[in-house]
Amino acid sequence: MVTGRKLGFTIDLGKLHNVSLGQGQEAVAEVAMEMAAKEGHWVILQNIHLVARWLGSLEKLLERCCEGSHQDYRVFMSAEPAPTPQEHIIPQGILENAIKITNEPPTGMHANLHAALDNFDQDILDQCRREQEFKTILFSLCYFHACVAERRKFGPQGWNRKYPFNTGDLTISVNVLYNYLEANSQVPWEDLRYLFGEIMYGGHITDDWDRRLCRTYLEEYMQPNQFDRKLALAPGFVVPSNLDYQGYHGYVDEMLPHESPVHYGLHPNAEIEFLTVTSDNLFHTLLELQSPDSVMGEGASQTVEEKVKTILDEVLEKLPEEYNMSDIYEIRRSLKELDLGLKGELAISSEMEQIQSALFFDNVPDTWTKLAYPSTYSLAQWYNDVLLRCRELDSWTQDLALPTVVWLSGLFNPQSFLTAVMQSLARKNEWPLDKMNLTVDVTKKFKEEFNQPAREGAYVYGLYMQGARWDTQGGVITEARLKELTPSMPVISVRAVPNDRQETRNIYECPLYKTKLRGTTYVWTFSLKTRERPAKNFVEEKLGVKYTEGRKTEFAKSFRESGPASPVFFILSPGVDPLKDVESLGRKLGFTIDLGKLHNVSLGQGQEAVAEVAMEMAAKEGHWVILQNIHLVARWLGSLEKLLERCCEGSHQDYRVFISAEPAPTPQEHIIPQGILENAIKITNEPPTGMHANLHAALDNFDQDILDQCSREQEFKTILFSLCYFHACVAERRKFGPQGWNRKYPFNTGDLTISVNVLYNYLEANSQVPWEDLRYLFGEIVYGGHITDDWDRRLCRTYLEEYMQPNQFDRKLALAPGFVVPSNLDYQGYHGYVDEMLPHESPVHYGLHPNAEIEFLTVTSDNLFHTLLELQSPDSVMGEGASQTVEEKVKTILDEVLEKLPEEYNMSDITSKTAERSPYILVCFQECERMNTLIYEIRRSLKELDLGLKGELAISSEMEQIQSALFFDNVPDTWTKLAYPSTYSLAQWYNDVLLRCRELDSWTQDLALPTVVWLSGLFNPQSFLTAVMQSLARKNEWPLDKMNLTVDVTKKFKEEFNQPAREGAYVYGLYMEGARWDTQGGVITEARLKELTPSMPVISVRAVPNDRQEMRNIYECPLYKTKLRGTTYVWTFSLKTRERPAKWVLAGVALLLSV
Repeated sequence: MVTGRKLGFTIDLGKLHNVSLGQGQEAVAEVAMEMAAKEGHWVILQNIHLVARWLGSLEKLLERCCEGSHQDYRVFMSAEPAPTPQEHIIPQGILENAIKITNEPPTGMHANLHAALDNFDQDILDQCRREQEFKTILFSLCYFHACVAERRKFGPQGWNRKYPFNTGDLTISVNVLYNYLEANSQVPWEDLRYLFGEIMYGGHITDDWDRRLCRTYLEEYMQPNQFDRKLALAPGFVVPSNLDYQGYHGYVDEMLPHESPVHYGLHPNAEIEFLTVTSDNLFHTLLELQSPDSVMGEGASQTVEEKVKTILDEVLEKLPEEYNMSDIYEIRRSLKELDLGLKGELAISSEMEQIQSALFFDNVPDTWTKLAYPSTYSLAQWYNDVLLRCRELDSWTQDLALPTVVWLSGLFNPQSFLTAVMQSLARKNEWPLDKMNLTVDVTKKFKEEFNQPAREGAYVYGLYMQGARWDTQGGVITEARLKELTPSMPVISVRAVPNDRQETRNIYECPLYKTKLRGTTYVWTFSLKTRERPAKNFVEEKLGVKYTEGRKTEFAKSFRESGPASPVFFILSPGVDPLKDVESLGRKLGFTIDLGKLHNVSLGQGQEAVAEVAMEMAAKEGHWVILQNIHLVARWLGSLEKLLERCCEGSHQDYRVFISAEPAPTPQEHIIPQGILENAIKITNEPPTGMHANLHAALDNFDQDILDQCSREQEFKTILFSLCYFHACVAERRKFGPQGWNRKYPFNTGDLTISVNVLYNYLEANSQVPWEDLRYLFGEIVYGGHITDDWDRRLCRTYLEEYMQPNQFDRKLALAPGFVVPSNLDYQGYHGYVDEMLPHESPVHYGLHPNAEIEFLTVTSDNLFHTLLELQSPDSVMGEGASQTVEEKVKTILDEVLEKLPEEYNMSDITSKTAERSPYILVCFQECERMNTLIYEIRRSLKELDLGLKGELAISSEMEQIQSALFFDNVPDTWTKLAYPSTYSLAQWYNDVLLRCRELDSWTQDLALPTVVWLSGLFNPQSFLTAVMQSLARKNEWPLDKMNLTVDVTKKFKEEFNQPAREGAYVYGLYMEGARWDTQGGVITEARLKELTPSMPVISVRAVPNDRQEMRNIYECPLYKTKLRGTTYVWTFSLKTRERPAKWVLAGVALLLSV
């Protein structure tokens, strides 16, 4: 029809005849075709499969009309495909002559949204005089249409029933939108939502819960804030502003995130459920298409009949006696009949054949399901469920007392039980039944923890939640965990209350169904608590956005409150230079060093006299004075206090003093005089937290004048924005600890402003953007000047390679998923773009895996609780009434350690076992010597402490430290100095020492290289890896300085090896952080959520000459001893990857020997 409008063939012009066949429309179609053939019209014949008897006439009519017809004459036909070849009715002649087109419905949000937009063109977009509102709401409608259409694939979790939503619903809705916008000065939101949700789309819907879903979609996707680009249809995908037809398609291609159930408001688990159901149905259908004999296969130990007879006997054997229950009777009756049929004593009826087939394919026979309850179980699961229900009834029928906790899922009619709860409480309290409703309280316990029934109502169990989960501690619905598709619910207390006492705030009306099929299995509606709006939303609503966003206060506002007698005191924070704000404001107001009206004194090294002269001159002339780091001149602070008082008396009105100092670590080290603090305006600028705040803070270092200063405006602005994002990344990445940066670096705003100055100079001096020069200057000199670790330098370099590319000028460079480098905007435009388009805070912004957030939070909480524990005295930690004193607990630990501590290795015996001194044997000797040193120190220090605790020796400071460490489960410092890097607690560490000793015991028996070497169990793993190189260098006579290690990750684990490697060695005990190893694919791949450090298979380590080293598709992966990384570096392993190595560099992927 769209093409027809363009070419002038429309129903209004009488040149398009649309005939929907059926109900005697064949004659109308014949007249229309004959007229169209003469006049050159178009004819649409819809649903020709509905008029099977007329199809022969149609075939002849098509042939007759095309002879001598007008050249514009066209016929368009539609029909549904035949379900089977036997039901094929379309004549061969029609099919042979026709151009056959099939339009499969689009799959996925991307295709559905494009298909929805394809229903319109530029003329339709331009037709409304209220262009922006029309286009914006039209786009939201297209997204809504794509949602409701594609949501069908998620089955009952998508829609309870299947509805024939089609493009006609969308086009009619857009026509209604056009008419309503033309007729009203304001957008009639309520009217439009009602028309779309209750009439256009709602006209298809027959289920109340589906109607609620449709209504909720429209409430979410049609809001006034969509005109300000503040309405996100999906994470990071806001309703775009006024674009043209191609612009909307381009926006979808660029900005729509990858396909996910999240697009439809569903949890990612919905995708798992959809794929599981799809594959189950496929395999089940394939199985049923085969005959039972082919399923059994040749040589099967049983025939089909024998297998059915076995199942039949098992069912009858376990089947309980009846309670006057028709379903048990039916099972027994039908199986006994089938048994007689299999024995040949009865003729096999069609019903018996169906039951036989069902038993064979593990399905529940239809005759049983009709008398039973809705279920999606296989026969085995279903029958086990029936037996459990019988057992539950046995218990209930003993004394007919209400069970302590009722298995609601085990009832044929759970509605009747819930109604009974209401009736019981209505009688007890004399409440009218029609003015009552059920209320539920989800307890924190499970069935086994209850020993008496509820005082009012009943306790029920056996419920599961789909699409979310219940937070037992918080008592609210919360986000589901990945791969937990239907987590079980705790016991629920069900009561009845009058309607006016029903809780309505923060409630989700949750439907209860008998099975996943939902639909007609509806039971009841439970009102479940959902979390109140976060405090952030509350504060934003009541006080304003300025109290929640991480933007710093404009310094000019603080400056207005200052005066000659009120200096401004900056309390310094790491990575923040507040004095830049002073210099920036000074430039605007004419107070600069160049004009001689700004005096900047960095105190220390005898600068006090310079400061005094500057202050006295500034007081007279009306200048500004900056005194940096006054905490460094403690002795002069008294003089400074008096000088500030003296200078402000009779001073020039423009005179100002700006002071900076670091905060005192403790109250005892506080040295700033009280008088200075009382008179000063105190300002502290905490470093921003999160990408949103960091990116705003980076942009705040510039203004519109700086953005406009370069003659090559677009290139300057675009690269400046990328630099700001890069700066925000490197600054905030610190919070992720060693996975972020191996060491801590003082990146600050000075690095960013200097980089932008360099950018400006290079763009002005070059006709082309000198990408390599800029990356080198930023990554190796400006930011790289702070960096001391080679792996951190590689990370910084990779960031710049990723964020500074020529394609960023075409809005094709995504800094984060769905967040591309914006085009040429003004200063406020960039801030607005960040607010609208930056996705929610996530480690993904920095190139890290989401697991990094879990690790960061875990480490933070561990450190917090460990510090709190150590702040208390040992006696307070033990608590009153403890069964042991501190000394007794330490003595117990001490005795346990000494009891398990092995003897030292007899090095003379070990070395005398062989005269050979191969590199591997030398490594073994070195490890034994290191272990001896550690064992000796542990035994010596503990025996000394034991004597001290007995009172036979005076307690020294070293003994006190060891006692404190044992009490708090820490490894004493004197032991760690002689041991190996470790993050373990004492108990874990000591167990690790014993495992290492056991490994050495095995190695020293015959000094033969172990089949698989526990690399993590060596004091010095570098020496072992060097020994691998030395052995192969000697064997092959290769120069050692021209060799390198190569690794092959096997598909096996330690237990599967029974002989050592032919060349090199097999090693195990390694873990990967930031990613995982795909054992089948033999490459690094994306980590699984919540798997922080998955273990690696056994690795084959060999040495090869440098020129044979594999370099393609390789990620140079550092190996560290612990998660602390840094100085625990061991080696670099070259691991295979299908992804670009840059991805793993940004993700901080490394191998670890200990986790």
